[in-house]
Amino acid sequence: MGTCCSSELMVKLLMPWCRGVVCCPVSSHALLARPPEVVHDTDGLGSGCVLCYEPDFLRGAFGERTIMICDTCEREFHVGCLRRHGRADLKELPEGDWFCSGQCTTIKAQLGALVRAGEMTLGGTREHSWHVLRGFKHSAGRVEMAMRASMSILQGSFDPIMDAANNTDLLPLIIQAKAYREWDFSNMLTVLLRFNGRA
Repeated sequence: MGTCCSSELMVKLLMPWCRGVVCCPVSSHALLARPPEVVHDTDGLGSGCVLCYEPDFLRGAFGERTIMICDTCEREFHVGCLRRHGRADLKELPEGDWFCSGQCTTIKAQLGALVRAGEMTLGGTREHSWHVLRGFKHSAGRVEMAMRASMSILQGSFDPIMDAANNTDLLPLIIQAKAYREWDFSNMLTVLLRFNGRA
């Protein structure tokens, strides 16, 4: 069968699951590079560029058909459509968060301010309060207790959201605002409502 990096079986097993360079999980050597391609058959995923309404995307390189996803509204845009509509002239993938508009930038900032503000009264009374939370990262004390209360309420109220590939419950990852495999839940927020201190 040859060395770990030249195994045809390894290439056949890994190729459907990888984008771009495929690496051997044993040695981390590159097995082969998938050439850039525009993917047209998206199996009716129901998503696509909000400007041209086409679901195709470029995989393995950066170009006109690369899809950008706004980190606030999660709408999808082709890089070329953004350029043609005068929305953005991207030459490469931006570092960090990317926002499709000034409105989404403002919304992200306002949501961040709500997370930093902590628990707030609701309706001008002390008996009602709300707390906007974003995962367990940097949480301590009252915030950590609020996250645990939220986790308990949501897990007790909803069926698990299962990843069928490996039987992992995604709900805790969503609440914790974590990235997992091809999903990025890092922008997910949880709102905990309290009445007289009780969640």
